[in-house]
Amino acid sequence: MVPLVEEVVEDSLIWKDEQNGIYSVRPGYRLWRKSQANMWNKMMDGWRAASLSSLIEPRIHNFNDAQSFILDICSRGDIRDADRFAVMMDEIWKNRNNIVWNDTREEATKIGLQVYFHWHDWFLARGSSDRAQGPPPPIAWTPPNEGKLKCNVDASYNNSLGLTNRGWCVRNNVVKFIVVGVAWDYGILPTIVAEAMALKEAMQGAILLQLPNVIF
Repeated sequence: MVPLVEEVVEDSLIWKDEQNGIYSVRPGYRLWRKSQANMWNKMMDGWRAASLSSLIEPRIHNFNDAQSFILDICSRGDIRDADRFAVMMDEIWKNRNNIVWNDTREEATKIGLQVYFHWHDWFLARGSSDRAQGPPPPIAWTPPNEGKLKCNVDASYNNSLGLTNRGWCVRNNVVKFIVVGVAWDYGILPTIVAEAMALKEAMQGAILLQLPNVIF
């Protein structure tokens, strides 16, 4: 036998983030902070789908603990953004429990869209503070009849990043999500154009998935 190396040593555990191979607190802390940032980055698609990325991205590196992060959003942000953020946190917690107890998880984009549409339905039903003096919103979502599906589309804007966001979802008569989708473009498009594009993309998705009896 010809040895592959001149000197053979016993296997041992090595801490790769230190040149001497020995663990210390400082690189351990850096690795933990990096893992936290990676976790948030993986969730960014969900935050974008819920139109909340403009709240998250400026703050993600400015706070060392979740409590300060949450309090800053709820105390300094627009009340509607804070409401949607609270719905997002609740949905993330539910997804975490499903992972732990049921071994099931939802995609981040789907979670974000669920949050946006749940909040939007609640917002329409509750009414907003700037409409307190006017008539109640005339439109409320109602489920389709059994055997049919209903698709809703919407558009929103991220003025700080100059983005036009579009989203659509298909639900059945028991309000279960069948499919959701999201897209965004650089530039602020007219509302009617953005919503028309969302409708077209929703119809294309329904045709691709061969969904029957869809009400748009």
